Amino acid sequence: MAVAGFDDIAIARYLTPPLTTVSVDMSALGRRAVQLLLEALGAGESPSVRRELLPARLVVRESCGCMLKLAGPRAGGAGRTRRAGVLD
Repeated sequence: MAVAGFDDIAIARYLTPPLTTVSVDMSALGRRAVQLLLEALGAGESPSVRRELLPARLVVRESCGCMLKLAGPRAGGAGRTRRAGVLD
């Protein structure tokens, strides 16, 4: 089973297993929401439906169940794997 979260709350990295999550800049998200609200209020309009995309990044940790291959035998490596940024 694979589990992923959203918002990358501080405790996500300390869970067992550490939670894979999508990280977003919550401050930027809040600022943009307030800007849109103030623009709508200043124009005397009700907020219109819109779609905007803000940057996000995937933080891969152990809860996704994946192991990324760093170097296999063909690459001359020892076939080490990486889970959540840790070499095994």
